[in-house]
Amino acid sequence: MAVSYLVYTVGLCYFYSMLFTLLFFPLLFFIFTDGFNSVLIGSVSKKTIYFHAFCGLLIAVIYCAIDWFFVSPVRFAGYAFVDEFIRRLFTDILLPFFVCGILYFLFVKEPYDYKLKNFAFLIFGFFAIFLPYFIYTRTNPVPAFLLFAKPFVFLGLVVALYFVLGSIAEGFLKKKAGIIVLLFFILFALLVLPPLIETLWFLCFSPWIVYPVLAVYFVVCFVLIPLLSGKLNG
Repeated sequence: MAVSYLVYTVGLCYFYSMLFTLLFFPLLFFIFTDGFNSVLIGSVSKKTIYFHAFCGLLIAVIYCAIDWFFVSPVRFAGYAFVDEFIRRLFTDILLPFFVCGILYFLFVKEPYDYKLKNFAFLIFGFFAIFLPYFIYTRTNPVPAFLLFAKPFVFLGLVVALYFVLGSIAEGFLKKKAGIIVLLFFILFALLVLPPLIETLWFLCFSPWIVYPVLAVYFVVCFVLIPLLSGKLNG
């Protein structure tokens, strides 16, 4: 009886954690667009936001389908810092951003400042499918860090990306070379930090290293970058 109850409890916890991962981005998407539209994303129309998010969803479905049918999800961990970091940087950041960027910037016939300002919405839609798929096909059993921390890490990336790319677009329009260079440096750091944090966790670095880095990352993405963007565009 006790064993059956334990199995039931574990299964229920796993189900709810999976549900959290699956619904995290879709729910936050509607909260941001409906509840915080004027605060976070200013005058961008909901039609524009929904269009870009839907395109991101479509790209992610095709991307994950190709991965499922033609790429083996099985891999062997190397447990070398550089190897793990590069692998996570490529699979989680570089390849998804490259695919989304190529499709978006080549086929959407709009000015580049429009594309830069709205690219984050497309990435938001993409990660809503991509993250749960890769978390559950690449890891079994799924650790709590991947279930709960990783979605917040990528949410921070998307939020910060919106402000940074929007500021880069404004910098090009106003021809502010120094600000553009600074923003590209910040963009580089944003893209590198998520795989760096996950690599530190995966290789069992001390929690006194992983979680302070994670906390600083959240403060930068959710507080400092929006404030900096407001000052640069003010």
